[in-house]
Amino acid sequence: MIWCLILVFVQQLFSIAFTEYTVPKPEIKINSKGLKVSIPDEDGIQLFAFHGNVNKEMDGLEAGQMSVDIIKKKKGKWTYRNKSVKVKPGDIIYYWLFVIKDGLGYRYDDGKFVYNGQPTTLAPSTTTYKVNTDPDIDVRIL
Repeated sequence: MIWCLILVFVQQLFSIAFTEYTVPKPEIKINSKGLKVSIPDEDGIQLFAFHGNVNKEMDGLEAGQMSVDIIKKKKGKWTYRNKSVKVKPGDIIYYWLFVIKDGLGYRYDDGKFVYNGQPTTLAPSTTTYKVNTDPDIDVRIL
């Protein structure tokens, strides 16, 4: 009987340890009130970070002109709002996202959004999703 309990416990540990989270495509809105970038909430998300530039490509994982950590969800979403950024038709927003979920860090790299001048809700078409496995980076949630 005890072996069955141990086996179930070990199986649960492996299923948790090897479940990979994929950062979803962000919803990007631009209108007269500024810029809004959001992802839906999922159980275990503890932080959502947005790093972006307007009309300047990101240099790797630089902080960017806009660099904000969001530590609280609202209405089922993790949302970054910027009312001071001015985006004109043809401007490009380059960005990357970072999410901490269940104590692990996940990135959404190489985001690019081209503003066409209309009030928008649009997501980019491609990105790379990776678990942060760099041994030199220590992410802790206290």
